[in-house]
Amino acid sequence: MGKFAQLVSSEPGKFPKYLRIKVAVVIVAILRYEYPQKWSNFFVDLVRGLKNGLGHVDFFMRILQALDQDIIGFDEQRTKDMKMRVNAIKDHMRKNSIPEIVHALIKIVNSMAKSQSDFAKRAVELIREYSAWIPVEIITSKGFLQQIYAYINDGNLRCAAVDVLNEVIQRRNIEPHHKIKIIQQTKVLDLLSSVRAADREYTEALARLADSIATVCIAACRYMDTKAREALQAKGEDLKRLATISINVAQKSILLFLKFAQHPDFSIAEQGLDCMDSYIHFLHHVERFASVQISKEQKHLLNAMIELQIVKMAYPNNFDSYDEEVEEDFDRFRMNLENQIVNLVRFFPKITMSVVLRKLHMVIRNLRDVRPQIVEATMRAFFRSHEALSLEERTAFKKTGLKTTMDIVMQSNVGESKNSKLSVTYLETLVRYAGFLERSPGYLKPVLMSFLDHRGMGNPSEEVRGRSCYLFFRLLHTIPQGQRKMMTNLIPQLLRALQQRIFPILERGLATGERARVPLTVSNSLFICESMGILCSSNFAGKDGPTYFTQCNTVFRDRVVKLAKESRAFKGDPQLAGDRLSDIIKMLATLTKPVTRDAKYLEKPLASCLETVLMVFKALPAHPKVHQSTISVLHQMLLALKSRVVPPVTQALVILCGQLNTENYLQASSLIVQVIGLATQDQQKPLLTHLLPVYFHHTKKVLGSFKFIDEKERAYGSHIQERDDILKRFLNFVRRIIVWEVFLFNFQESSQKMSYSQVLQTVLEGCRRSDLNIVKTCLGILSELTKKWIHISKKVESLRRFLIVNVTKATLEAIFSKYMDISDAQGARAMTEIVKIHRNLASCYNKEYLSHLHNMMSRSNVPNEIVRQYVYACNPSSSQSPGETRSYLMKIVRASKTVGR
Repeated sequence: MGKFAQLVSSEPGKFPKYLRIKVAVVIVAILRYEYPQKWSNFFVDLVRGLKNGLGHVDFFMRILQALDQDIIGFDEQRTKDMKMRVNAIKDHMRKNSIPEIVHALIKIVNSMAKSQSDFAKRAVELIREYSAWIPVEIITSKGFLQQIYAYINDGNLRCAAVDVLNEVIQRRNIEPHHKIKIIQQTKVLDLLSSVRAADREYTEALARLADSIATVCIAACRYMDTKAREALQAKGEDLKRLATISINVAQKSILLFLKFAQHPDFSIAEQGLDCMDSYIHFLHHVERFASVQISKEQKHLLNAMIELQIVKMAYPNNFDSYDEEVEEDFDRFRMNLENQIVNLVRFFPKITMSVVLRKLHMVIRNLRDVRPQIVEATMRAFFRSHEALSLEERTAFKKTGLKTTMDIVMQSNVGESKNSKLSVTYLETLVRYAGFLERSPGYLKPVLMSFLDHRGMGNPSEEVRGRSCYLFFRLLHTIPQGQRKMMTNLIPQLLRALQQRIFPILERGLATGERARVPLTVSNSLFICESMGILCSSNFAGKDGPTYFTQCNTVFRDRVVKLAKESRAFKGDPQLAGDRLSDIIKMLATLTKPVTRDAKYLEKPLASCLETVLMVFKALPAHPKVHQSTISVLHQMLLALKSRVVPPVTQALVILCGQLNTENYLQASSLIVQVIGLATQDQQKPLLTHLLPVYFHHTKKVLGSFKFIDEKERAYGSHIQERDDILKRFLNFVRRIIVWEVFLFNFQESSQKMSYSQVLQTVLEGCRRSDLNIVKTCLGILSELTKKWIHISKKVESLRRFLIVNVTKATLEAIFSKYMDISDAQGARAMTEIVKIHRNLASCYNKEYLSHLHNMMSRSNVPNEIVRQYVYACNPSSSQSPGETRSYLMKIVRASKTVGR
């Protein structure tokens, strides 16, 4: 303890600050268990020691701070016993120590305000922290308040002093009418009315106090209104009178807050979000449920609030220099303001819309005198307000106010602003309210060109250029149907302008560095290409669509041919070349997307476009991005051209198959299956002849690339699933082609027999896999194959042997597999497929097959009687249904499991 005493009595600077803090924390930790039972005079001794110098004063305040943080402060993780101990400490302090502590702190402030200003400020901050729980009589006493008001006149203490008043106003566990009395006793409204805001910190403290007063008074008013309806007449009248006083105080506080919120720093206005939100909901509650019309004063206050919200939504002039964290804070603040405007429109649509429209018309007509950020915020507020209107209100506004508003916007120079956010908002406004063109068709061309010239895609700002590409694409979708016919003469001009915007990307070739820099990114150019496709569609271009689309495709084709001349450079930097080629394919895909519905009118142009895509693909087929983008555009072309696309893409599919790997297999296989589904009977033979050997060879390579130590090892679970997905996709492909006559023809032909035999061998092996979904699929393939080949096999010995021996063996391997589970849905379906196979073969080969089936099944340990019943049920001459036959087969499976155990 001698060391403690030496440290406490020393000057504050003699020992490190952290050491003095740690000592205070240790003493408070002891105090938690020793006070008040064993150390009841602790605070008496602590206050008495203040006369011994600055060291004791510093230690006194550190003890109080540690006490507030460790014991007094709320902690939800405290146990029940700890909460009881903390409450006992607080109760004892209230009765015995708090008056002396508060008096000591005030004495420290008064004596050190000039000589030791830091100590004085710390003391006022401690008074604020303790004001949250010390007796109300102390903090509302005349002497206490006089001291606090005196500190407000001190530039160093005023922020902390205002926060003390704020803490007094926000006291918990006090009845609402008592809170109103406290507000009246403290005369804080007089303070707020008389004081002038100076620096940012002080103004923020004043705004915080005004917000607290208004919020507390609104809550008190609602509480007393509720109680007044429940009380007797005399008491009810008193409560109503208090409620009226409360709301009047709240409204005065909000007006004062609006004064402080004029400060340029948005964090000050942010302090009043709660009180404004509470007031909005209070007025809505009164008007809707109490059937009381809001007064002129309240309307005036709402108008002032809306004006402030719009102004504060504006980005500060120095916003670009803000830290990222501050930018996020402002964006969140702006979003909260927008949400309040939305609530105002929902609750008071006429009042809010009149203020917003008046503000919008004023700022647009006085562009030179208003900051562009204010114009942008006002246009944003107009959009959010209009969006929040009910359908009926929106329809009425469209008939009356929309044309006037958009006329003012179009006749102004808003689009010429150099502020990027305002330029984007202007273009967004044209898209959102494109419906006004029905009543003002003369604005159609100016609206369209504003997206293409220096106001949009040609703007110096990268943000505006990129956003305008998307917005023009959206505009084409929102233009009314009647106005699209008026665009016919404009389409050539629009297409030329759009082509000029994508030329830099198409012509950069394999350039790098500064030579490769282009005004628009590839993602933005995709919106331009899709817009070109929309303009070429029948919805806009009508019968001239094929001509326009051909011209657009020619632009791409010429650039591709030019790029192809640089093919020697592909080997030097194949990665860059692949990226550039992939970009061109994506652009062609988006150009084609809108016109796929007009395929019957655009067959030749689309075929030419497909040829261009394949030309690009063949230049560098091994590049992953080229591979992927080609597959995407071929999917699209298949939807448009159907079977007409099969001959030209056959060679491309063979090349795609040559590049199969674990990453692209599923996507490429999906395309192949889609092509097969569209192939006509005449197209089947050349397609299968060229495709199957390559496809199957590379499928084997892909499946063989998976190496497993153990099929059940969990570490490889994701790889096993990936491999099974690839196998399922391959089996889906086989199921499609197995019924083609050309498959049987090639299976018998010596030059193709090896590849086709390997395909069937894969299907047979799939019948004994652990995945019952794969087993079911393989058995389904064999069932369809058996049904298709059964009659031909009588004439071809190799087919007959394959069906009787190989297929039957595969079905029995599935039946007696340890993975077969007939309680599983896939296992039950597998049983159905097996019954179909056996009954089909029995219907063709009769006793010969039944005898073979009986001999094969008898080799298992299943009782012979069950086998005999099943084989008899498979006999065509028996009266057993397929369902009854399956029940016998399930008995065999159960018996095999029992014997196996």
